[in-house]
Amino acid sequence: IVLGTIIAQMGLGTIYTWSLFNQPLVDAFGWSLSAVATTFSITSFCLAFATLFAGRFQERIGIRRLTLFAGLALGLGLMASAGVSSLMGMYLLMGVVVGFADGTAYITTLSNLIKWFPERKGLIAGVSVGAFGTGSLVFKYINSYLIVHVGVSHAFFYWGLIAMVMIGLGSTLLREPPTVTANGKTQ
Repeated sequence: IVLGTIIAQMGLGTIYTWSLFNQPLVDAFGWSLSAVATTFSITSFCLAFATLFAGRFQERIGIRRLTLFAGLALGLGLMASAGVSSLMGMYLLMGVVVGFADGTAYITTLSNLIKWFPERKGLIAGVSVGAFGTGSLVFKYINSYLIVHVGVSHAFFYWGLIAMVMIGLGSTLLREPPTVTANGKTQ
């Protein structure tokens, strides 16, 4: 469960490499830098907004399926961004879809892991958040390579594919923690 959370969080943390895409998108499409940078503001807002509802989604379908669906949405949103030629398309796909998917999986995998280790909440939260940050660090190099070697648009496709596989793989290792009933029995 810890390994699954780490893998998923690393895939989710890749969104923090967005700044690498700002200038290449300006160069490729002639958009203003501030307009391109607004994309990540939308992503961040949608990430935060998703955390308000993610717990309810998890209660309905479970952590494994929720993380898998969020990983698919995030990956497909990034992959579809490869074909975008308008700012509105980028705002919708990278901003709204990717942001909402990322926030949904981020908060639920973090809280699920904390539930498994209630006596070590700080440590285990640090492991999860550290994995999220590590995804950004690792993908700084991967996305930089992709932008240079396949171009900014195609880089979105490969980024989405890799992140989707990582989050999907991580989801297969997740489960809900056992619950304790009112009479003290574990279910």
